[in-house]
Amino acid sequence: VFRPTSTGSAIVILTSLAASAALAVSAAISSWRRRRLARRMTAEGDQRVEALFHEQANSVTRKDLLEWRTLELQNSLDMLSAKRDELLTEIAAMQSRTSGTGANARTQRDANGAPQDTATPTLVAVPDIDEDKAPKPEQVATDGHPSRGAGTTI
Repeated sequence: VFRPTSTGSAIVILTSLAASAALAVSAAISSWRRRRLARRMTAEGDQRVEALFHEQANSVTRKDLLEWRTLELQNSLDMLSAKRDELLTEIAAMQSRTSGTGANARTQRDANGAPQDTATPTLVAVPDIDEDKAPKPEQVATDGHPSRGAGTTI
């Protein structure tokens, strides 16, 4: 058992014990802060890596979707072009059959009498009907059904 001989040496001993305890507490707190900071930095780094991964995945997905959509649109364009060509061929065949039947075909003309350059098909002139052979108004039904035209003869 230690017995101090003077009160001054006891104060020095107590002060040094208090200082060493404060140093130990300070070291523990700084170690705790370092570990907490390291965990936080690791978590933030992981979040950044995850965000970059998601951004890259979104970019790849967007690119794949755009490529797929481009191919789909190209296929639609090819299909519509083929259908347009088929319809133009049918129109040309119809025009050649119409001109082959002896119908009187006339082109559209503007106000000056010059032929118009339009994308509309050629108009076909139908001969006038003699008035004595035309149906009388009382002989025409006006039921207004669209599939029968303006009226049908009774």
